[in-house]
Amino acid sequence: MAISLRKARLLTSSNAFEPFQVYRLRPSRLIAISLVMAPLAAVGGLLSVATLPALAKSLTIAWCGLVTMLTWQRHWPGAPKSPAAIALAADGRCEIECNNGERLIGPMNDALILPSIIILALRRGWQCRAVVIPVDALGAERHRQLRARTQQARRANEHR
Repeated sequence: MAISLRKARLLTSSNAFEPFQVYRLRPSRLIAISLVMAPLAAVGGLLSVATLPALAKSLTIAWCGLVTMLTWQRHWPGAPKSPAAIALAADGRCEIECNNGERLIGPMNDALILPSIIILALRRGWQCRAVVIPVDALGAERHRQLRARTQQARRANEHR
């Protein structure tokens, strides 16, 4: 059953017994900084290794650039394929709406829950999509609610 995130006005309260809770994501500075710094650190570390041949370094740098561009298309704040909203049910069902209107619906496969960041893995057929949600994308209180809801959903998935 697909829940339209655009029409889900009544699903935004904090009642834990609702079937879905919708979390609208704001553009995150932490994501943008991480998406710039991680490839720079990788290339800097690679260039500091003196024993690698020049061909291996250049191929690895090209590969790193390709992975960086693909990652930016999916995760850069405001990019068409970046997540704009997440609806999470207590039983682990998850719906992610991207900025281009695309919806990914499926069970929450795995989750990493920390006080400052939540990483959700959603599996849809053979595809797997990870969504990174730092605290500045939701605000402190909504982020706390999503952490609690994610833990509840993870416990429900463990009992299946």
